[in-house]
Amino acid sequence: MSYGYSGVREDVIRTILFFLNNNMIPVIPEKGSVGASGDLAPLAHLTLALIGEGEIFYKGKKQNIRTGDKRAWRKTT
Repeated sequence: MSYGYSGVREDVIRTILFFLNNNMIPVIPEKGSVGASGDLAPLAHLTLALIGEGEIFYKGKKQNIRTGDKRAWRKTT
């Protein structure tokens, strides 16, 4: 992704790095995907966290990203 050969915007990479640097782990269910390749549901949960929705693990707790620790989250544009 970082080479620029995909359709991923730079903001997406920045947000992923922000999550990694702040130990924010998106909650992705182990089971539940019924797609042919099996990756759409997990990717949807990852994307929810990246856009400021869904749940994350932060400081050892599962939190709703909107109501959790506000100091950890900053919305990217």
